[in-house]
Amino acid sequence: MYKKSEAKAYAREHMRGVWGAIPYPFKSNGELDEGQIRKDVRYYVDRLKLDGLFCGGLVGECWSLTLDERKRGQEIVVSEVARSWRIPVASAFAIPWRFPSTLKARVQPMSSLPTRP
Repeated sequence: MYKKSEAKAYAREHMRGVWGAIPYPFKSNGELDEGQIRKDVRYYVDRLKLDGLFCGGLVGECWSLTLDERKRGQEIVVSEVARSWRIPVASAFAIPWRFPSTLKARVQPMSSLPTRP
């Protein structure tokens, strides 16, 4: 266990620069698009030169993923960053308060919704 002051000191020293909170892309069937996650991470690291990444939080669509999918998304991000290990990854494991962590909310694709007359 660590003290709040120790966490703040660590953050001030190591969490500097421009960080990005990254979304997880999905395939048309609603599954995580693992290949696109890897491509996106390479883009953030190699092209955008971000100083750090946040993954798995609200931007990562945590409310629409199962627990296993959340873990898998974070594993992919960390493994892809580890190829060059130039930036730190802050892995959030947000659990939406309204939904059990083992349930998955499925949303209709926009194309299946009725259009206005």
